[in-house]
Amino acid sequence: MIDPKYFKQHSGVGEWIDIMIRMEGPVVSAMRIIFSCDWEIETGENIFFLPDQVKIINEAEYNYTTNIIPSGPGFSEGLIQQVLLTAIYSARKKIVITTPYLVPSDDLLHAICTAAQRGNYTKIVK
Repeated sequence: MIDPKYFKQHSGVGEWIDIMIRMEGPVVSAMRIIFSCDWEIETGENIFFLPDQVKIINEAEYNYTTNIIPSGPGFSEGLIQQVLLTAIYSARKKIVITTPYLVPSDDLLHAICTAAQRGNYTKIVK
């Protein structure tokens, strides 16, 4: 992470701001498993996280659901698209999409617009 004002000032590229989040709770275990599988595929090295390396938290403190959707050569090509469509069409109150690279397909754009017309608060963070 770097202040965009100082990165490659004379290279002819514009400023941008990266997004970084901190994840805690059960979702971390899923992310570690996905990471370790990807790491082993790319390097051949098997890394394993011991249970004492996972921070135990009080889940009652959190009132949200997080889903991790892996992608890559071992997964069907339309998996993320299908999960997003299902989630957006199922939304009842709020939709927050955080991605630096959102280029929605016609189906995804239609789902977002339909959700907004149903009264969902929709926010896309780039």
